[in-house]
Amino acid sequence: QEGKQLRKHFLKRFEPGENRFVDVETEETSNGCVILKDALAYLECEVKSRMECGD
Repeated sequence: QEGKQLRKHFLKRFEPGENRFVDVETEETSNGCVILKDALAYLECEVKSRMECGD
């Protein structure tokens, strides 16, 4: 049931800038990523470089 509620929550429309994680239990990883508290797994990444692109 919990998974079904989470899917419904994240499938709804959010306003730009609106916090999608309100009323959802989360934890913060060591590098500041927000993850779902009851997640069975998650992927944590780190940006090593960036490339600026023009129009």
